[in-house]
Amino acid sequence: MMRRRAVLAGAMLGGIGPALAFPENRAINIVVGVPPGGAIDIIARLLASRLAAQLGQAVVVTNRPGGGYIPSVNAIRGAARDGHTLLFANGGYAVISAAPNAGFDVATDFAPVSGVATAPMLLVARRGLAADLPGLVAAARAKPGGLNCGNGGTGTLFHLAAELFQRQAGISLLHVPYSGSAPAYQDLLAGRLDMAFDVPAGVIAMVRSGQLQAVAVATPRRLEILPGVPTFAESGMTAFDPSQWFALLAPAGTAPDIVARLAAEVAIAVASPEAMERLAQLAALPAAEGPQALADMLRRDVGRWREVIRDARIEAG
Repeated sequence: MMRRRAVLAGAMLGGIGPALAFPENRAINIVVGVPPGGAIDIIARLLASRLAAQLGQAVVVTNRPGGGYIPSVNAIRGAARDGHTLLFANGGYAVISAAPNAGFDVATDFAPVSGVATAPMLLVARRGLAADLPGLVAAARAKPGGLNCGNGGTGTLFHLAAELFQRQAGISLLHVPYSGSAPAYQDLLAGRLDMAFDVPAGVIAMVRSGQLQAVAVATPRRLEILPGVPTFAESGMTAFDPSQWFALLAPAGTAPDIVARLAAEVAIAVASPEAMERLAQLAALPAAEGPQALADMLRRDVGRWREVIRDARIEAG
């Protein structure tokens, strides 16, 4: 294990010597922009636990929830650039960044460290709506605006995924925003709502029980936890690939050697059996790409959602 860790860290550090200013003998703080308890918070705490074990020092999670993720962003903007205050971001940060007059840009205002995991987008529908994705698209084309699609609020990641789906499929759906996921699923189960997008962890129990139909999943290959659900690519939509991502960011201007060390440690953490097992339970996929890959992904994601927001004329709620 120690040899594997040394080889991986050496490869990611690219020849940087051992005299790093990080970590110092004090706690590392990972800021999370949502309340405790949800999947984002759970994955952040899993990462913190693994990093603490690897580094031999405290790694704590601080929840800074608030509108538009601004409290969490401000906690990073004012922090020292020493690797001891970090942001655990998710796909919602790209959505906010893409909105007009956003208070930050996740693609440019931070030092990208590493991806951690992704949770693919899953399209679920009420029972009896359609046998598969081509059938659902055909039904929507036959009656423009006649089918509805719900989500936990206007301007959310899942709303934008639905708008992207409509654009790529050439259909028109009625957008139905809710105050959260729970009331949307009540209407789905009752047959009052036709479909919704979510990550698998939010709906897998209802799919497995037969209460909802999983129509397609936005992954390159089928999920092991839902082997009977085809991908969008299998179903004829090869370009549809939104996902919920989770990543670690540092304050802008953090030294490259500190970023590289953190990225190496994240890669080791995500590859651990404990992390792999827990991510699988959450229907998330490990994705510990390094700083450059994360920077490229953030630019693509913000750019894509900016186009969707503009074309659909969405005003975030």
